[in-house]
Amino acid sequence: MELYSAITAIVLSALSIVVAYRSELTQREMLAASVWPHLQFGHGNVGDDGVPRIAFQITNVGTGPARVVDFQMFDEQRPVTTVSELLKCCTQSEQVDLRGLSVVSTPVEQPVLPANDGLSFFQLQQHNADPELWEALNKRRFRMWARVCYCSVLNDCWELDSRQALHRPVQACSVAERSGFNARSKPPQSLTR
Repeated sequence: MELYSAITAIVLSALSIVVAYRSELTQREMLAASVWPHLQFGHGNVGDDGVPRIAFQITNVGTGPARVVDFQMFDEQRPVTTVSELLKCCTQSEQVDLRGLSVVSTPVEQPVLPANDGLSFFQLQQHNADPELWEALNKRRFRMWARVCYCSVLNDCWELDSRQALHRPVQACSVAERSGFNARSKPPQSLTR
């Protein structure tokens, strides 16, 4: 009888441990889902106010904040790190004269994007832009893409390649050499002149 009681106690203890472990896993999954970030890279040619402007942005459409660790933008396979490089893809000239253009750019330097919020890091107003440059960039923007590595508050990390539908989970984000839109040293700048 004592042996039977001891075996029953051991089995019940083991079952309690299994139930507690499963409960903890469920709690972790629920917590991760409640703070899950999901970034999207996008562009458009009309602002929310109806004014024609070409803009590039990253937006967090997840349920929790996203910490952007690394951001890289590309024109096809060529890295784009500055406003001049972004506009140079749309002109035959080696130099782009930014004077007179209504361009606003902001570096993407480890911002924390709350859920349902975003960052517009480049805007070109149509009213001061050369019509040929405007049309060229309006067509060319569909060839541009971004690679973004970001993490949740629980340090779960993902890599977004905006050409792909799924984000790839990664152990950690490696930080590439920062320049241009991903620079740490430059404050947000306005190039409107």
